[in-house]
Amino acid sequence: MIRGVFFWLLLFTVFINKDVRAQQSAFQIGERIDFKVNYGMINAGHGSLSIKGTEEVGSKTTYHIVAKGKSAGFFDMFFKVRDTYQTFVDTSSLLPLKFTRDIEEGNYKVKQNVIFDQENKTAQSEDDTIDINPITQDLISFVYYLRSLDLSNIKKGDEVPITIYLDDELFETYFKYVGDQKIRTKFGRVNCMTFVPKMKTGRMFDEEEDLKVWITKDRLKLPVRIKSDLMVGSIRMDITGYENLVSEFNPK
Repeated sequence: MIRGVFFWLLLFTVFINKDVRAQQSAFQIGERIDFKVNYGMINAGHGSLSIKGTEEVGSKTTYHIVAKGKSAGFFDMFFKVRDTYQTFVDTSSLLPLKFTRDIEEGNYKVKQNVIFDQENKTAQSEDDTIDINPITQDLISFVYYLRSLDLSNIKKGDEVPITIYLDDELFETYFKYVGDQKIRTKFGRVNCMTFVPKMKTGRMFDEEEDLKVWITKDRLKLPVRIKSDLMVGSIRMDITGYENLVSEFNPK
């Protein structure tokens, strides 16, 4: 296991060409998505993404979104993971206003609270205040922002940058659309768009295709699989359950 593996695996979903527009119709309050994480054939853990409701942050109404990850079985005995991330996302702009994380990964433990001042373009934690840009998202909020985008005009090879905030740093990340693929899930075969992330700063992946992401090619844009190749073996995250989706999920 690498530090942060459960939610670094969530650095995914999709970046599109310059003509896309955000139109929030992909998710709703009460949505929950469950995942399992395997290291090779071994069950390594599970996680979830949930939209709990709305909360006021300052004068803004936000979506309160919670992401959780937990190691399981054999992995839990030697590398215990108990991660909880919370983000509060402006329902109008889909930009984060507040982000918290409480993580335990082996001997590594962190609690952090971050306030995003979107008007003055700063992010303030307990340790530092840094400047951010107009497209800065946190580790969880960007998933929902990108799910809201119109992907109907995406073309193979398109890649668009977005900035991810973590640990008082900004990570300039690019996701490249590499084509469509039908993959088998526990719910049936699903037509997906496939993406490969690259990172300009704070390099995370050694090779261009060390991480691949599959999302449903429909209104929901559900992340159904993420696979990361490691020095030894690979980690794969697959969708295992869902509830209260905004529209039908129809695997074949």
